[in-house]
Amino acid sequence: MKIFWFDKQEKTAAGGMGTYSREIIDGLTKKGHRVTILRFGDKPNPDDPPNIIILPYSIGNKSLYFLPVPKTYKIIKDAFNSLQPDIAHINFSVSLTDFSLPDFCHSRNIPVVGTLHQSLPENKEISLESLSIKSYFLSHLACLSRLDKLLVFSQLGKDFFIDKGLKTKNIEVFPNFVDCRRFRPGKSRFKKENKIDFAYLFLGRISFPKNPDLLIKSFLAANPPANQKLLMVGGGDFGSTYKQLYKKFHRHPQIIFTGVISDINQKIDIIRAADVFVLPSSFEGMSFSLLEAMACGLAPLVSDAGSHREVVEDTGIIIEHNKIREQLPIALQLFIKEPKIAQFFGKKAREKAVKNYNQEIQIKKLVEIYNEVVKRRKSSII
Repeated sequence: MKIFWFDKQEKTAAGGMGTYSREIIDGLTKKGHRVTILRFGDKPNPDDPPNIIILPYSIGNKSLYFLPVPKTYKIIKDAFNSLQPDIAHINFSVSLTDFSLPDFCHSRNIPVVGTLHQSLPENKEISLESLSIKSYFLSHLACLSRLDKLLVFSQLGKDFFIDKGLKTKNIEVFPNFVDCRRFRPGKSRFKKENKIDFAYLFLGRISFPKNPDLLIKSFLAANPPANQKLLMVGGGDFGSTYKQLYKKFHRHPQIIFTGVISDINQKIDIIRAADVFVLPSSFEGMSFSLLEAMACGLAPLVSDAGSHREVVEDTGIIIEHNKIREQLPIALQLFIKEPKIAQFFGKKAREKAVKNYNQEIQIKKLVEIYNEVVKRRKSSII
């Protein structure tokens, strides 16, 4: 099957959409499908496959949105005419082209699948996160309704769009996933080198929405024993939250900053050095870092932002995203006083990752979705 994959170049390879693209494209390619990437950005990444088309833009933010130029549409049109894909897959939100691509593809009898990289929080209380995400969903509703299949991360998201009039058959719950054969419990050189007995892991962009400052303050306020450490894995922009926190705490004997870890084997080694994965985000979609940590047997301690509650359920501790300041110190105290609880939750987390978020299973499901919409589109024009 020939697949056109629309996405954007992110600031780091560890970004959510970047990880999603890389894992799916790798899985589809291994199964013999030809994937052509149409990506808004400046130039291909070093590890990108050869079949990639860089789309030009006038204004762009690698964390948010790109504005195309007239030449962009010509490049897309020429690619469709020359390569004639069987299906197109859009990742929302990338650019203004998101809104025109469904009709453009359908005019050529090509089905369109789209992934929505946002999740509604499970918490029923009204919050800034829930209001902003619902507004975002509603602003894209007309476009999403023209897709042959909309992929959402959770049942909550599916129920939201059904309530807004989208057809049930056109929406599929398709969560992020992890390679559970690669991400698994094991020995850690990093743990031995840093003399770690018990550790809490923050893995991802060290930025304001993820509340790394509250995590560090809560960790220190809990007065953990000297053999417990906090691993801050990730980076940030100049002048960012990361720079401020690094400057203030990098000399603390119980806090280890690693910066951005691009090598996957090194990342796995660091994950294995920890016992508890902590992600107290105010805003989130569906964290790949959470799934990677669960697959490696870490106990999750996360906010209910995005799809976290549905992912974790009874395999860890969940705090409310609008009460992080009050609840995070209490949750940390539980592990500090009873560290063996991490083993109990970690085992359950690993089992759930293997059962529900396994890469091999999800890639097979995606191919089935592609075949379904291609067949449906062909039958509708006979």
